[in-house]
Amino acid sequence: MAKNKTNPGSGLYRATKPNKLKTQPTTQEVTVTQSANPANLIQLAIEKGADIEKLEKLMALYERFQAGEAKKAFFDGLARFQQVCPEIEKRGRVDYTHNGRRTAFNHALLSDIVREIKPALLAGGLTYRWEQKEDNGVLSVTCIITHTDGHSETTSVS
Repeated sequence: MAKNKTNPGSGLYRATKPNKLKTQPTTQEVTVTQSANPANLIQLAIEKGADIEKLEKLMALYERFQAGEAKKAFFDGLARFQQVCPEIEKRGRVDYTHNGRRTAFNHALLSDIVREIKPALLAGGLTYRWEQKEDNGVLSVTCIITHTDGHSETTSVS
């Protein structure tokens, strides 16, 4: 049914029946029963006997689609984490002098950070892990944050 405005400016509508037009029957009908996502396109291509080249292209499309969905889910989870992440007390202290220049600051202990953020990470579907490597005497530590849908982001310090 079409909607006609009953009173301009009022925001009210009333339903009316559309005009019935006589049309000739078509020779081809299309019924859409599922959304046209890449997985459905692959299934349709298999049913229609698509060659391997077309299936490979559809698989690549599907992988890009899944990666994009996982990345969106990651950033959604990150936003939820940031909404509830607590402030962490800086109980650690660095204070040293090198080449006549003093460096001093307070910092949060890693053990305190892990304890405080773990519930917030899990609420966002996020997990973390660490990787370490040494290259020519330089130690690098990388933190990898991963969402349950598979997307990961990393940050490293050396």
